[in-house]
Amino acid sequence: MQGRLSQKENLPLQSFPYEWEEEFSRAKELGFSKIEWLIDKEISYSNPLFSAEGRKKILEIKKNKEININTLCAHFLINGKILKNNQESDNIRSFFIETLKLAPLIGVKYLSIPLIEEMSLNKKDICLEIKYFLKEIIKEIKVEILIEADLKNFEIIDFIESIGSTKIGILYDTGNATKNNFIFSQEFPSISKMVKEIHIKDFDIKSKKSVRLGNGDTDFRDIFKTITKHQWEGPIILETPIFYDWYKEAYLNLNYIRKFLQT
Repeated sequence: MQGRLSQKENLPLQSFPYEWEEEFSRAKELGFSKIEWLIDKEISYSNPLFSAEGRKKILEIKKNKEININTLCAHFLINGKILKNNQESDNIRSFFIETLKLAPLIGVKYLSIPLIEEMSLNKKDICLEIKYFLKEIIKEIKVEILIEADLKNFEIIDFIESIGSTKIGILYDTGNATKNNFIFSQEFPSISKMVKEIHIKDFDIKSKKSVRLGNGDTDFRDIFKTITKHQWEGPIILETPIFYDWYKEAYLNLNYIRKFLQT
């Protein structure tokens, strides 16, 4: 995930990095093959995606460093402001639509939206508003929208089928699943064909925090055994904390996951 290969200083972990160009060099050095692009703030036109010059630079760095950008995280939606009935929400909707249109120009195939916290589909009114909004825009877009939700497998299936489009898929977050007491081998089989991307996190139930991979309660052996069994292939993105040393955490987390990828 973009922003995980830089120190954050006083910035939130989920924030666009000032040193975004450097992160491509760092990703290549460590052995990553992809970076997930991040839009962390609404109406954030300073993000390089929103200028022709910025997109040109993104494409050049992608090519030179051999790092793909297949996915984009629309994290700015998490606060739910897009659903308010006011001028600000109208502006955010316009910004989101523009994001959807520009994302393919840098190679994005999947755009994920976090339907958790203030945007949780467990809230009936939110669920209805999101459903109508997606139905409204889905025919006009070229990317596939991936839903990150805190629902059980049968609930997310029902929600996606109610929209009636093949352009809606699932982003599965392993840490959030642990937080919600979901067991991967029980949840994944029925949605495996809908899951287009997996975010790797390790959640520690006692401390209620994301931790370094292997130090929490997320069962990665179960996860990768199930993935292999169902012959699932798709982007696997580390969305792990960086604590006080991004390099140390990225190195250790990547090598931890490699153990499972190589077996």
